[in-house]
Amino acid sequence: MRQIASAAEVASGITRHLRGCAVSTHLRTCRDERPFRIWVGEQVREWIRAEYGSTLTVKIEPNEGGVFPVMAFGTGFWPDVSVESPDSRTLVAVEVKCLGRRGLPGHVAQALGQSLLYKDPYQEVVAVFIVLDPLEADVIVDIGKRFAGYGIPIATVEPLRA
Repeated sequence: MRQIASAAEVASGITRHLRGCAVSTHLRTCRDERPFRIWVGEQVREWIRAEYGSTLTVKIEPNEGGVFPVMAFGTGFWPDVSVESPDSRTLVAVEVKCLGRRGLPGHVAQALGQSLLYKDPYQEVVAVFIVLDPLEADVIVDIGKRFAGYGIPIATVEPLRA
């Protein structure tokens, strides 16, 4: 078990871990985002426990709540998953979006906008894209480059290839 690492190390580890995860069989034909948010949260929690024990806290918004909100434009925004330090510092926010051919630009733009909002107060942000329909490789590369330009790592998960 590691000592508490920097938020950047935690975000990087989460990203690497999610890229290698196989999606649960029951989710492989799912088109709804909520079950994927919970699945990502469970994967993050499992990795955090394996790496850091109970030193860091993982909160999953869709089914547990308690995730630190960001207030903007007269409303609140909640990351799908948050990782907090023992002193309740908000280390990493995780935003999950399902991508299909329909509505692709809007979903990517929404994920980027929310991720940028989370950069304050969260020290790091990870965007997770669940690829529901086959997308051209250059689309995924472009998304990665755009997010990287803002210092936001992405993890793509393709349920049908799992």
